[in-house]
Amino acid sequence: MIPVKPILLFCLLPALAFASKGTSVPVPKDSQGRSPALAKSSVMDDGTWVVTDTSGRLWWTRSLGMQWDTVPDFARGDRGEQFGLAVVTRNNTSYWTFDGGWKSALVPAECLDGKNRYTNSDGFWGTYDDKAKKITYCRSTDGLRKWSIWFSPPNASLPEDTIRWIGDGWNGKIWYKMVDSGYMRGTDNGLDWTRIALPPGFRVMSFMPETPGGSELVLVGGESWLHATQVAISKDLGATWEIHPGSELGWMVRKLSNSLFFAVAIDSIEGRSHGVSNARTGPWTKLDTAFRGYLCKGDDAYVVEEHAIYKLVLDGVGRKSKPAASHWQIRSENGRRVVDLPSDLEGSSWSLCSLDGRKLAGGRVAGDRIELPMGVASGLLVVGSQTWMIPDYLR
Repeated sequence: MIPVKPILLFCLLPALAFASKGTSVPVPKDSQGRSPALAKSSVMDDGTWVVTDTSGRLWWTRSLGMQWDTVPDFARGDRGEQFGLAVVTRNNTSYWTFDGGWKSALVPAECLDGKNRYTNSDGFWGTYDDKAKKITYCRSTDGLRKWSIWFSPPNASLPEDTIRWIGDGWNGKIWYKMVDSGYMRGTDNGLDWTRIALPPGFRVMSFMPETPGGSELVLVGGESWLHATQVAISKDLGATWEIHPGSELGWMVRKLSNSLFFAVAIDSIEGRSHGVSNARTGPWTKLDTAFRGYLCKGDDAYVVEEHAIYKLVLDGVGRKSKPAASHWQIRSENGRRVVDLPSDLEGSSWSLCSLDGRKLAGGRVAGDRIELPMGVASGLLVVGSQTWMIPDYLR
């Protein structure tokens, strides 16, 4: 037998003890005992779970769903919203905590003056003051609760004809994209600038959220927003780029813990798909289409679906097949093909798939052997976390 890499995941993943539904978590219920449809989820920086239902109501729990409460509306017409790891009002000037209710954020007047504002959940706030003809940047490092003035770049240092466009935040700098010139410029003080060449063919783009401690620059974009279906990755600040299709899992990745990675893919026809893995490079276990978000408690991950929340059983997710022991062998016995196995695999699940992905047989190892069905030609045999090709010439 010939060991193979786990490239036919549609066949291999069902046989690995991968992401299965574990313990269910109670979901929110309204006063009539009905469970609302869930649309979004996040974990606040203090560990509070927050979910939003399809009507815009916010629910929170600190007891793994044993008790859910609603976040009270901030004001008529403003229920608040999830924004990164925080719950804030629409204008980001107030925030909510489970033990203190709604509180006013400390925002300098310079960031409130002006019509054109840009805020991201990583703590960047930019405002263009039309009267003063200048941009002011503020920054928050405590979950959008307190903001301080960062800098106001001299107008002469800003890209021509783009002063009203406030820029985008990444890696501790504010960036302006000079598409026609093929590069972008970033600064953290308005005086010193870093220049990065844009990926080939990228005229529109957005930054992927940076993984804390990560050094990769990841852009999602393309020729136009209608065709922003590519992912560009640079590990050397734009000196070189790798271009990948955004429809494939594994290029847009968020590290959730030391043993859990989350990936998203975007297809212009199929929409979004999501996957999980134990390793940054996969392989990836695709989550159900009912996926709405994830929640974490330590290293434990929980999947949020429209009407359910459950713990994700992670054993084997993304683990590559291991080389088999040298005393594995396949032979014929009374007209059947028999695979002899190491004794320590007794009780492991096994699966036999054809090369086109059809599952032919499966079960659990009894003793130290597996008897394959009659008439099997070539295929993939997966036992526990080990994968083997059964060559055609062994028929």
